[in-house]
Amino acid sequence: MTKLSRLMYGLIYPAIVGALIVAFFENLQHLNAFGIWAAIFIIVYFCTQFLEGESPSIQWPRFLVDILEILLVYQLMVSLDIAQPLFFYPDWIPTVLQTQGIQQYFVALSVALLIPPIHRLFRREICEKIRRTFLSLVAAFSSLLAAIHILPMCVALLICYICVSVYIFLILCKE
Repeated sequence: MTKLSRLMYGLIYPAIVGALIVAFFENLQHLNAFGIWAAIFIIVYFCTQFLEGESPSIQWPRFLVDILEILLVYQLMVSLDIAQPLFFYPDWIPTVLQTQGIQQYFVALSVALLIPPIHRLFRREICEKIRRTFLSLVAAFSSLLAAIHILPMCVALLICYICVSVYIFLILCKE
């Protein structure tokens, strides 16, 4: 196991998942029904990514993509008000992410859902895991449609839940 792999999957990922779960339970009383389901989705999705992504050796490009995924999860937490925003928004964060609320959630979610296909590109596994790639793309597309108000939010979240449920099943069946 490389040092980068130990750092990412032994320290950073578990810390972020733990912080996400604690933040969810600390702010549970402040969330509406949509916020609760959206937060549960983030937790389940991120845990799924931990299961799929764990690898004995990762290189710098994949490590940086993992860091991007962690920043997106943080942005999702901020959009649901279960985490505090940074004291500043760096210039590299797109303007659409600087707005608070549900649109921000779906924009960040659509980008986060594209991370698994990017990982598969680095590992050259996109053809072997075409079902998972397809599910990631469907979920990302539905999130994007919700962000631009073409698809109702609840429908988009339901599509994401279905895709991630099948995704977990495929991981457990070792597709």
